[in-house]
Amino acid sequence: AAVNGVFGLYYDSQRGFQLVFEEAERVRQFALHKFPKATPEKLDATTVLYSRGLPSDPRYMPLHTVTQADLRARNRQDGFNSKMLGNMCLVMIFEYWETEYRRRIADELRISKDALMVDTIGDIRLFRNSILHHSAVALPNIVNCRKFKWFSPGDIIAVSRAQMEEVVGTLVTDLRAACVA
Repeated sequence: AAVNGVFGLYYDSQRGFQLVFEEAERVRQFALHKFPKATPEKLDATTVLYSRGLPSDPRYMPLHTVTQADLRARNRQDGFNSKMLGNMCLVMIFEYWETEYRRRIADELRISKDALMVDTIGDIRLFRNSILHHSAVALPNIVNCRKFKWFSPGDIIAVSRAQMEEVVGTLVTDLRAACVA
């Protein structure tokens, strides 16, 4: 259930990133047609401000600024937001496995927790270690991945949507197989 929730978070967020990108693009196209002096370069440099409240509110607080160009870029399919979320979801999946599900499944199978090995989870562990302990730069042991041979030592780990979908399908298959073994 928790892993399914992580995948739900991932796919809902992907849809949200797409909607933010589409809205930013609509605003851009509107401005280009409505304002004769507007140019793509000027609009790209224009700042988008996220804040708490309006400037007239005494509790107003600016929270985040970004250029329109950067807002669109990070929300594109497989942009920064998508890749960062993919990495975070892999970390979450491994943590759920290690702190809860591995023990439960091992108990059901009447084996020790350490005896329960799933190649997909092993690969996710290697990704996780590189993400958390090496600033998302693949550590040398990334070559030990058995299922997902996407990265070489020194590569930036940034999980694409297609890669995440492959993880989801493979993990579901492998966990089913582990549970009936």
